[in-house]
Amino acid sequence: MRYLKAGVGTALILVHGIMSYSFTWRFNIEPLSHLVTVYAPDLLNYGYSERDLNLPADLRSSADRLLQFMDGQGIESAHLLGSSHGGSIVMAVAALYPERVKSLVLASPANPWSHNADRLLRFYATLAGRYFARLIPYFPIGMQKWRYGDMYGDSKRLAPNTIEGYVGSWRIPGTAAYSMKIVQSWREDMQLLERCLPQLKLPVTLVWGDRDPVVNPRSAAALAERIPHARLRFIAGAGHQPYEELPAEFNAIVEEHLGSL
Repeated sequence: MRYLKAGVGTALILVHGIMSYSFTWRFNIEPLSHLVTVYAPDLLNYGYSERDLNLPADLRSSADRLLQFMDGQGIESAHLLGSSHGGSIVMAVAALYPERVKSLVLASPANPWSHNADRLLRFYATLAGRYFARLIPYFPIGMQKWRYGDMYGDSKRLAPNTIEGYVGSWRIPGTAAYSMKIVQSWREDMQLLERCLPQLKLPVTLVWGDRDPVVNPRSAAALAERIPHARLRFIAGAGHQPYEELPAEFNAIVEEHLGSL
């Protein structure tokens, strides 16, 4: 498992979402490393980590592999920051292994109360959808910019070379196929997550872009109500990846979270 590391002190592990990798945190690692030791892994089958399509893709297995990464780095406990599906993973880790997690920051985490992506999930669960997913990384760069920029609150904020930074890893064989394995267990994973939420008895900050088209911002309140010590923060004008679109605002919230502990 490839990973980036910077800083000193308590560990903060950044966990990306589907079809992403450590590149997504390029505007966050250095600023946050002044407070903590930041680890940004490429989860297996993503980024420039190894591909093994025999690995189970369900939420519990993903949580267990993140715990194995912590063990490999000698990290007894850490703050976890997860985005989108990565947010689901870190919630599962905190519920299943509470002694290993100090706190959570959840950036637009996938959750059972958001249904924005339901139609796409049903499509990708079909044979045609799985085939189409394997073609997406090979779309022309212009089309990629339109597709990816649509996840932003304002596509004009798309930084130069963002798409180029992602495309190389998207095109590694196995990336899309593994993502489709995640889709196959989505319903069961959301059911597991719902059962886990009351067990999250640790500091939790939820961060949402109020223009998120992927994970509905209206689901944030339902999620916050079910986590005992959750604080909810919105970033005005941001879309699904506020840490990439408006990094200064996002980093300030994370720094506030860490400083309050």
